[in-house]
Amino acid sequence: ELSGGDLERQNSSTASVRRSREAAESSVFTFKPRLNAAPGAQSRLRVCSDPDNYLSRVEHEMRLAQRQQIKSAQELLDKELAECTFKPAINEAPAYVRKIANSQKRKKLVDGDTMHQMSQDNISSGWDSSVSVSHGPQVALPQRPTVKIASKPQART
Repeated sequence: ELSGGDLERQNSSTASVRRSREAAESSVFTFKPRLNAAPGAQSRLRVCSDPDNYLSRVEHEMRLAQRQQIKSAQELLDKELAECTFKPAINEAPAYVRKIANSQKRKKLVDGDTMHQMSQDNISSGWDSSVSVSHGPQVALPQRPTVKIASKPQART
């Protein structure tokens, strides 16, 4: 342990060494930057100036980034598809086939409307569709396995 006088002497010598080292460094490093306050400069997040709209601004920026990502993905897809040169020739169906298809569509619409009307009639007549009729206890029957036999055509000799 050091006495009071020894401790003071050690502190003063340490301080003088530190001052001389700082003086040597300051002579080597002569650059001292000047900082200018830029008028109109703001932080990008503006948390201090406009804290209420921070989340809406972040969501808006995320939507913009997502749109840009979708746009670039679509451009890449278009560029890749531009290399595809196959364009099949599609012939329109003959008139009699279109006529048959249209009549089938009309028939399905009429049948569908009839079924819909019948179900509406049942509901409007007071029939409770949530009640089901059961004829005794239902028993689960075991399923019979199905076997498919592949037959090969035999060549006749």
